This record gives sequence, C-alpha cells and structure tokens, in this order.
Amino acid sequence: SWQTTSSTASCAVNHEGIMPLQPLGHQIGYTLESCKEQCVEATGCVAIDFHAHAGRCNLYDKACKQPMATWKGASSYEMVKMNQAEVNAVMDNVFAKGGPVL
Repeated sequence: SWQTTSSTASCAVNHEGIMPLQPLGHQIGYTLESCKEQCVEATGCVAIDFHAHAGRCNLYDKACKQPMATWKGASSYEMVKMNQAEVNAVMDNVFAKGGPVL
C-alpha cells in the first residue's frame, strides 16, 4: 500500500540529499497508478514523485520527509510494507468474498 507524503509537492527538490534512482528517474507519460506499479517492479524503489501535468514519474530508493517542488501538479508517495497481520486480514477478506478472481 501507499502513504501520501505530500499531495502538493514532490521530492524533486529537497534539503535531504535524496535523488531519484537512475536511469529510471524522470520518466514521462505515466498515470499515478502506473508510476506506483513501476516502483513496485523496480529494484530498491520505495517512493515516488508524480507530476500530474506531465505524467512525470520519479522513483526513489529513499523517501524524503519534506518535499519542496510544487510545480506541474506535484505529489509524493511512499510505499508502506504490510506486516503479516495486515496481509492475513487482506487475504481473509479476499477469501470471504469467494476467493481471488482468476
């Protein structure tokens, strides 16, 4: 799951020394969901910036805490790992509804 770091700023500018992963950083043409999917698939990625106006997706191996870039519909998100109890609750809910759709 994902936690919103900022709905109005991205980590493209920060005072924490955090830089996008390369060469995967600064990709264009994404939706928020496809940006999140790109991060899930990328080794070491734990956070994203999404700039809605350009579909820009920045991937990070560390999330910044104070995003400062506010241009182009900026937002910033951090991937949150579920603990085993949360995974079990999700699976119980899936199976209570008849199981996964294949």
